[in-house]
Amino acid sequence: MCSSQVEIYKNKNCMEDNKEYLDKYEDLLKILTDPVEIGDKKYNLKEDFEKFFIKGNMTAGTRIRKFMQIIRKSAEEIRKDVQSYKKSLS
Repeated sequence: MCSSQVEIYKNKNCMEDNKEYLDKYEDLLKILTDPVEIGDKKYNLKEDFEKFFIKGNMTAGTRIRKFMQIIRKSAEEIRKDVQSYKKSLS
């Protein structure tokens, strides 16, 4: 293999090894951009921000707090993954 083929092979293996981390990142992006199911309905974070801060809809504020809890949990998991992956590189 030439050196460029070796780099492609290494990058491909690295991507496969880190798929779990990339999946968590994608999940976090979905929470921020796509509708999220809370209870039996789907809600969008941006729309709820507008409903709460512009229109004063209090239940939208409750949903925003639920969104933030989901984001916080996801962020904590990602933070732990970053730390463990960083340690594995040392």
